[in-house]
Amino acid sequence: MKIDLKRHVSYRYNYRNVSHALDFIIMTEGYRALFLGVELNLMKSTSFTCCQICVYEHFKEYLKSEYHFKEQSLTHVIASAVAGLLATFICQPIEVVKVRYMTNSDKYLNVWEVFREQKQSANR
Repeated sequence: MKIDLKRHVSYRYNYRNVSHALDFIIMTEGYRALFLGVELNLMKSTSFTCCQICVYEHFKEYLKSEYHFKEQSLTHVIASAVAGLLATFICQPIEVVKVRYMTNSDKYLNVWEVFREQKQSANR
């Protein structure tokens, strides 16, 4: 519903509330439209979580072995912050593709077309 406000006035849906939006989407686009981008969301979530857990564990052990940190709150906070930043940085391309796919779904047949377009624009 937030994206609707960014559209030109003639292209807005003007949903009254969430249930009105759900009804309208199901009636005009079908149930499948409710799950648009779920593949990318799962891809990003699993990648982010795996990356964050691995970096957290390794960085925590690095702090303990190299800088003699003890098992305390500060160690966890620093390791968590580094893990979150690195996971966000690594997973950002997936987020960009997800947003492009979800906001321009009529332009693409599937998710992989967005990846191809991104790859082509990066090679220019």
